[in-house]
Amino acid sequence: MLGVLTLPPGAPDDAADRLLEALADRLRAEGVALAGAVQDACRAANGCRTEMRVRLLDPGGGTVVISQALGTAASGCRLDPGALEQAAQRLLEALPAARLVLLSKFSRQEAAGRGFRPVVAEALGQGLPVLLAVSADVAEDFARFADGMAEAVPADAAEDWCRRAVGLAPAPAAGARQDDTGDASPRALTPAAPHHATAVSVRPAARVGPHAAAGVEASGGEGVPSADGPPPAPPDTLIDARDLLCPLPVLRLRRALNAAAPGAVVTLLATDPAAVLDVPHFCAEAGHALLATEARGDARAYRVRRGGTAASR
Repeated sequence: MLGVLTLPPGAPDDAADRLLEALADRLRAEGVALAGAVQDACRAANGCRTEMRVRLLDPGGGTVVISQALGTAASGCRLDPGALEQAAQRLLEALPAARLVLLSKFSRQEAAGRGFRPVVAEALGQGLPVLLAVSADVAEDFARFADGMAEAVPADAAEDWCRRAVGLAPAPAAGARQDDTGDASPRALTPAAPHHATAVSVRPAARVGPHAAAGVEASGGEGVPSADGPPPAPPDTLIDARDLLCPLPVLRLRRALNAAAPGAVVTLLATDPAAVLDVPHFCAEAGHALLATEARGDARAYRVRRGGTAASR
């Protein structure tokens, strides 16, 4: 699950940070192990940022300063890329113990493949639900990265989305929530109009001659009818993940296998070089059988039989 937090026009700059921070506090109080980060900025009296920090949401917690002290006359970018990478490494180390990832930052560094982008990719690869905020100026870059997997999550639906993702019952009735002083405060900001994600499409492979086009076996493949034998097996499901980069090919393969019956065969077409390692590792971890691989034009085909275990995370 990949959710994108949507906020109404005119929301404060730190609205996503504060909303996710409050949400993290409530979920932790119910025993949900988290990973992620929200931004926190120190400001001078004139409102200008003096320091940029990220507050880590894993049990170890802590704050990492991700800005450089360039002086008051500096006009360049204050971000310290090295410090941001250190924060990302902390989050990667926290993923194995987490049930949910909350991130208030997917911006220019992430669009360029740095920052917290590897955290999002690894979390999705592990089957962890991720809820994040995306900067408007990199919306197109994020859409290419997400490749249709993301769904819009209005601000007032964020808590229920997270609770559903980790298997908790819905939150108490919408409306006011009592704070420690007994005053009523709104649960969340008024949502912006949501958009809907595009589902990953899978399709049966077309047949060419006696063999299924999605198949990898050169002879004796499934789907070839026999005069006296049992009825032919259904054609493989073909997942076309060409031109997609890690972790998207494996995520598409996982989704198709989770939707298939035990014993069904799915063929993945991928051009990402990392798939040569990622697909066998995924199959071994999830209990599926990698039947064969072969070159298919500029891509490589991976033929996988779904195992009989429950759907992988």
